[in-house]
Amino acid sequence: MEFKKARKIIELEAKAQEALQQIDDKKYALELEDDGYDIASSYGISFCGKDCCVMHRETSSV
Repeated sequence: MEFKKARKIIELEAKAQEALQQIDDKKYALELEDDGYDIASSYGISFCGKDCCVMHRETSSV
């Protein structure tokens, strides 16, 4: 999971996508693969006040 703060509601989707990209860039799921997991779920979550956007991506190493 990666969290981002948006300054405007219109930025929520882009910030959630940016969070998913950071998960990929920093290879957060690599440690799970090393531990033997075949599937990893990534969540990019952005907030703007009380509003939020959640994006999900599931990756498989099989």
